[in-house]
Amino acid sequence: MANLWRTVDSVEGSTPVHAKSTTTATGSPQTMSTPSLSTRDTIALLRSLASAVESGLGILAFLQNDAATAALKPMARDRLRARIEQGGTLTSALQSLGSLDKFALALIQAGEQAGAIDRSLMTVVGILEERRAARRRLVAGFAYPILLLFIAGTVLPLPLIFTAGFGAYLAVAIWMPCFLAAAVVFFGVVVPRQGPDSMLRRLPTSIGFRMPVVRGALRRRGQGFFARVLGRCVESGVPMSDSIRAAASASGSDRLELRAGAIVSRLEAGASLVDALRVAGFFDQRFLATIAQGELAGNLDKTCDVLARDETEASARLLGGVTKVAIGVVLGLVFVAVGFGVVRGFLGYVEALDGIMEGI
Repeated sequence: MANLWRTVDSVEGSTPVHAKSTTTATGSPQTMSTPSLSTRDTIALLRSLASAVESGLGILAFLQNDAATAALKPMARDRLRARIEQGGTLTSALQSLGSLDKFALALIQAGEQAGAIDRSLMTVVGILEERRAARRRLVAGFAYPILLLFIAGTVLPLPLIFTAGFGAYLAVAIWMPCFLAAAVVFFGVVVPRQGPDSMLRRLPTSIGFRMPVVRGALRRRGQGFFARVLGRCVESGVPMSDSIRAAASASGSDRLELRAGAIVSRLEAGASLVDALRVAGFFDQRFLATIAQGELAGNLDKTCDVLARDETEASARLLGGVTKVAIGVVLGLVFVAVGFGVVRGFLGYVEALDGIMEGI
């Protein structure tokens, strides 16, 4: 059985997902740091592959049919076809595109080993669609505050027109629109084009784990990701040591990923799964108790699926609440600033009128 951890972390003949794009000595292209497919294109690709498998058509046969793959990006289709024709697995071929993180790759690998690749592909499609919808909700939530900041940045300096002239006003008012435009380009264009494991993608999560309220939400999300990959791996018959490493990598927690070796060592020493997981210092007691129940009942895979759903939903609720509070704070500050600017502008306008009247 192929080693899941080795397949996900570094596929033979290629570098990890976050490496630079170069060419190996054998002439095969290595993985690129910038994803070659957008999230929408990745979803379309995975959905097409799942449909092909479900209909009884092999992956390679599907990729070799130009008519059936006409809707796919030619670059992605050709790279996948070349990798699989060379004897690579679907997981290694998808990793070469640089568009999927370790969490998604671990799920697909588990599906390959279990003979349920279509189900695994559709699971990943569902996760990607959830993430895409969450990003859209986040963007929509911040659209109004951004508009208010733009208005505030151009309204607050208005008194300068009466006191120092239009040039002085423009010199001050231009900074807020420029700042907002740069922020939109950075977070809307630059960051989405980075690879799943790039520093820009991982930095917000690393910072979030150091913030009191956000840390709890991210930990529950990490527990959900861990449980989902662990359940799929156990169901597929992947060795527990490889399952633990893959699930820890998928959690998004650097601390848990570093402690994966210690967890595996405890398991190999004869400890139960719960006792081994406790070494990481990452999982809460409720999560460990549920894992213990599944281990005793002999249905750990189903227990992990339920845990994954519950933890992910709880994390989404917590993060949604934090986002709403943040938006509320921004709106409050903007309203205060705009109100102050309006009052100040009115007073400046009155003073300017007084000066004109005195001159007359």
